[in-house]
Amino acid sequence: MGKEVNELLTPTSTASTLTTTVHLPGTVEEAWDMKKALGGSSEYIAGGTLMQLQREQGKQFPAHLVSLERIKGLKGIEKIYTDRGFLRIGAMTTLSECLKDRLISDSYSIFYKAVKEVASTAVRNRATISGNICYGIGDTIPGLLALDARVSWYDGAYIQTDSLENYLMKKEDTLLLSILLPERTKAVRELNFYRKVGRRESFIPSLVTTSIYHCQNIENEATVARIAVGGGTNKPLRLIKIEEYLIGKKLTERVLTEIYQQVFTEFNPASDPFVSGDYRKTTAANLICSAFVQFQEE
Repeated sequence: MGKEVNELLTPTSTASTLTTTVHLPGTVEEAWDMKKALGGSSEYIAGGTLMQLQREQGKQFPAHLVSLERIKGLKGIEKIYTDRGFLRIGAMTTLSECLKDRLISDSYSIFYKAVKEVASTAVRNRATISGNICYGIGDTIPGLLALDARVSWYDGAYIQTDSLENYLMKKEDTLLLSILLPERTKAVRELNFYRKVGRRESFIPSLVTTSIYHCQNIENEATVARIAVGGGTNKPLRLIKIEEYLIGKKLTERVLTEIYQQVFTEFNPASDPFVSGDYRKTTAANLICSAFVQFQEE
């Protein structure tokens, strides 16, 4: 089953000593077969920053870790062309590598801002884009949703590709391979907005995160509208009804008032010990509307 490295992990104050075997497969198929054979006592590991954070909080490492670091093709950033042009980001690409890439900083400012908001430089040097996505509530997800990102993954038989939005709703076991950012839509004017409210340290969830990609024609009518929100342990989602409402409309005072009200209907976040669901709704509505107002004033 490939090369194995045994490590004796130092216990935390709440976790007992546990010997974890790290497996180092060379291919995606080998990694999949390893994890299936090892069953529930195993997990994939990429950069390992989230798992280390959970360990510090008292959660034990699993008995087996299937490391993806030696699998070729899971790292790097490149342009590809399928049904349209995409910027492909390998699942094992670190967040720091994303920040250094000129194509990302020049053409995908929403994603660039989102990555920059993840933890510290030291964490970003190890953390991978796949880890942030597979976390389920990572700070990059709202930005990627606003950019209409796709992802590719391995399901044990085939490589599948679909929208990130659909991928996040899947419950079955998958192995994420890459993130695909579509080429930019040509527009007369466009809004690229990302804002995180709340704690920054490590992978601790934000209180509220909001992202908008909005395009207008020469008549100032919306031709593209994508709005994503998240925060806390709430899974990020797109506000589809608001997006549909915006298409073909100008950002008038009446439209902005309707958007503000619709946020409270479409976004239903849970409360937690830090903030209430109502606080998240109000903050998201304020962020979205203020971003549109500033956009109109530019």
